[in-house]
Amino acid sequence: DVVVNNNIKDRKKTRHEARFGITSFIYRARRPFHPGRLVDLLLEPYFSKMEIEDEDEDEEDKLSEEEKLIWLQKLQKEAAAKQVKRTETMGQLLRSKGFIWIATSHDIIGSWQQAGNITRVEAENHWMCLTREDWEDTPSAELIYKDMKQPNGKEWKYSDRRQELVSLGRV
Repeated sequence: DVVVNNNIKDRKKTRHEARFGITSFIYRARRPFHPGRLVDLLLEPYFSKMEIEDEDEDEEDKLSEEEKLIWLQKLQKEAAAKQVKRTETMGQLLRSKGFIWIATSHDIIGSWQQAGNITRVEAENHWMCLTREDWEDTPSAELIYKDMKQPNGKEWKYSDRRQELVSLGRV
């Protein structure tokens, strides 16, 4: 479900919305993302991926200064085109972050971070339902169980596995 209150009469503007026109919404779902569709339909067309260089193989050091400049200009051109496409499709998305559940990684929480054109998706940790012995007898247990249970008190089919992404943008 997407949590957003578009009925402007019923809500008070936040100070950021009043001053800068920045609004937010939260995407929540209890179904995993398909990895291929996530890349093909969202990441690849609209964002540049953050490259983390391998220390053993530093290709950039093998390039001449001119080649580096050409490579950088190509990346900037691609990023600018993706920004235009993203803004036309979803407005000016400034920042998004949260955690995701990928269908091929049932045991691992995915971390999602996006700022401007750059998006980083990384493996974060195990879902809490898999490490119950670490938290069940702690003061945090009540809050953790809250993420695992439906409003009727029954545990969700896949426990705490879910999507929860917060997005900030300009109207």
